[in-house]
Amino acid sequence: MTPIDRLADICDRHELPYTERTHERFETYLELLLHFNDSMNLIGPMDADQVVDELLIDSILPAILRPPKGSIIDVGTGAGLPGIPLSILYPDRDVVLVEPRKKRTTFLKIARQRLELDHLQLERCRVEELDDDQIGVHDIAISKAFQSPDEWVRTAEPLIDDQGSIICLTRPGQRDRVEDAAGGAGLQLRGSCDDVTELGAPPQETPRAIFVVGR
Repeated sequence: MTPIDRLADICDRHELPYTERTHERFETYLELLLHFNDSMNLIGPMDADQVVDELLIDSILPAILRPPKGSIIDVGTGAGLPGIPLSILYPDRDVVLVEPRKKRTTFLKIARQRLELDHLQLERCRVEELDDDQIGVHDIAISKAFQSPDEWVRTAEPLIDDQGSIICLTRPGQRDRVEDAAGGAGLQLRGSCDDVTELGAPPQETPRAIFVVGR
């Protein structure tokens, strides 16, 4: 089984959309990450298995708890995580990647072109620099290690629409912190997974959890 086959198996198990074209795009994205990592230091020293197990699989797991119904905004996306994997799974959804660093956005432009993701939009700036036309409101706001969970809930609340959700990718033990932040923003905890291995993710040295906050 190849690394991407492991990702495909999780999609199949949870009935996430997966086609031959999806598989090709994930393989290409993995190749791009590995190829440009040396020159751009995108993700640190990782081999193909680590990239899939620690980055790509983690990026698609939120869709199991909260499938996107509309547009997605990924703040502080870095090398496109988790936004690009979600765009690969849902290529007809509008996905906005927010990233201020020049090297990262250069890579994201290459990836968008090579992966032929027509609904992928890049914004080279910090989230607080987005104007009203750029921000919009989205079905899902997501970020990987951009801020602490409570800070992220407060940052993301203006970015979601009336039925939208904020995805917190964090470590176990953060439930109370997320619930307190949600309550302070007039939101509620709508879903959670305290250990993503329960969803089929490979175990990692640092356990991971997902919390879904919504109106």
